[in-house]
Amino acid sequence: MNSKVFPIGLSVAIAALATACGGGEPTQPPTSSDTAPAPEVAASSLSGDVLADGSSTVGPVTIAASESYKTVAPDVNVSVGTSGSGGGFKKFCVGETDISNASRPIKQTEIDVCTENGIEFVEIP
Repeated sequence: MNSKVFPIGLSVAIAALATACGGGEPTQPPTSSDTAPAPEVAASSLSGDVLADGSSTVGPVTIAASESYKTVAPDVNVSVGTSGSGGGFKKFCVGETDISNASRPIKQTEIDVCTENGIEFVEIP
């Protein structure tokens, strides 16, 4: 594995975990009229469960990120499954998981299922 790719992937996975653990209602993107900074939430105050599933090649990165994240947010439980990219998208697009590990871009048919179920996502290449 390229030693420069692993830290980047780990950072992305940790950021995704932190975002998934935020809880509450989704926030809207800031507008030009928003002047107050958003309140910060200390990772150590977070708790709950994060479910990830998908690619068996991406799974180890998510597992490593979850183990690292556990040191700053010990009350967050992260479960990582490896049902393949398609299996992960299938679960994610019906709301069964929080993170879909994928070794390929999401297909239009998967996007359609997510849309039908009100699942919004951010694809991180």
